Amino acid sequence: MTFASIVRSINKESDEEYFASTEFMTEMISFKKDLLVYGSPTVIKAFVEFMNLSRSGNDNTMATLNAIGKIFLEVRKDIGLSNFGLDASDLHKLYVTDYGRTEKARQ
Repeated sequence: MTFASIVRSINKESDEEYFASTEFMTEMISFKKDLLVYGSPTVIKAFVEFMNLSRSGNDNTMATLNAIGKIFLEVRKDIGLSNFGLDASDLHKLYVTDYGRTEKARQ
């Protein structure tokens, strides 16, 4: 399982039932194994930060999106892409159709 495939499944499936499914849990275990072997230290730290936030019970959508965005930025950096001028929110605007509304709701 690659990070890209997790992003595709999150983009495709946005209901809680999918995220609680055995299929998703199996994919996450596979992803974590791959991350352990292939992930750079900064990608691993960004993912751990996201997991800690997820486990904290924090229901702050923007904090969650920001943590995921940090993972995206670290993966991009890891494969040699520039993040110049980008922040986590820029990456989400590619696939989160109501990002502006979510951001306004936070304020």
